Amino acid sequence: MPKNKQIEKEFGALSISRIAQPIRRAFIKLAIDNKMTQGQLLTLIFNNYQNLSVEFSKQESSVIEQAKEIAPATLKKKIRKGVLRYANDIINLKDAPAASVVDINMKNSARAADIRADATIAKIFEHNNHALNWYDKILLTKSSVLDYVEKQKILEPEVICIGKLVLDRCLERNKELIKHHHEQHKLKNNHNTIAYYERLKIAREDKL
Repeated sequence: MPKNKQIEKEFGALSISRIAQPIRRAFIKLAIDNKMTQGQLLTLIFNNYQNLSVEFSKQESSVIEQAKEIAPATLKKKIRKGVLRYANDIINLKDAPAASVVDINMKNSARAADIRADATIAKIFEHNNHALNWYDKILLTKSSVLDYVEKQKILEPEVICIGKLVLDRCLERNKELIKHHHEQHKLKNNHNTIAYYERLKIAREDKL
């Protein structure tokens, strides 16, 4: 029996009678709205949790709830597209065979340097995907990536800095991914400058 069918069969035997009534009503309504049995819905919820078990703080949850009230359908589409795009970004950046045979901490290895550079781009993607404020996001340019690496080195002195020539190769190799990422986050060419002054402005206001 396929795994999903087995899970569905087992979940179909579960009872939600002891669940709080408001949640139970909402669950049953959701199943009806989606033309699913309760077992099928529970299977879907379980599979979604397995694939994306993300925990949110109270503040983050509040922001999401506000957005859901304004545009629930749009938010779902954005989340779905964002997750899939980011997953594809990771897959496209991945070079498992090479990474498995190359010590990425080797200082005199061009291949190791390329892997480190690609990993840095992936980290900045992740940073932008989780940034709560637009001015905390980073437009990926040669100078902004080097600045990011320098800041990481302050936090983690063992981090190996990326050479400019290595970074040039990396940016060229990943230019389509980076372009797509910028479009996804609506980052314009002057974003870093505007964001810098916005952070200064907020810092001054906080001191008042």
